[in-house]
Amino acid sequence: MTLEADLPGRTSPYEVSDVRPQVNGIIQSRLFEEGSNVRANQLLYVIDPAPYRATYDQAVALLANARAAVVTAKLKAERYAALSKVDSISQQAADDAKAGADEAAATSFIRA
Repeated sequence: MTLEADLPGRTSPYEVSDVRPQVNGIIQSRLFEEGSNVRANQLLYVIDPAPYRATYDQAVALLANARAAVVTAKLKAERYAALSKVDSISQQAADDAKAGADEAAATSFIRA
C-alpha cells in the first residue's frame, strides 16, 4: 500500500518583478504574457497617445502665439524708439515698449 499525505502549503518565487507603465494613460493593449520572460527594451504596453498629443498641440499653439507676440512687441519697440529720439513720446513709453519686447522674446525663447 502506498502512503500519501496531502498537506497545505505555500510556495513563493525567488524572483518577482512588477511590470507597470512609467507614464499615466489608458492602456490600449498589453504586449506580454503574464508570467513570461521579457527582454530588455521590449515593448510592453501600448498607451493611448491622445492626451499626450493634445498637450503637445497645445504647447505648439502657445509657442506660435508667443512668437507672434514677439513680432508685434519688437515692431512697437522700434517705432517707439524712433519716436522717442524726436521727443514725440515720453522716454517711459519707449522703455515700456522695449521691456515688453524683451518679455515677449523671453516667453517665446527668441532673442529680440
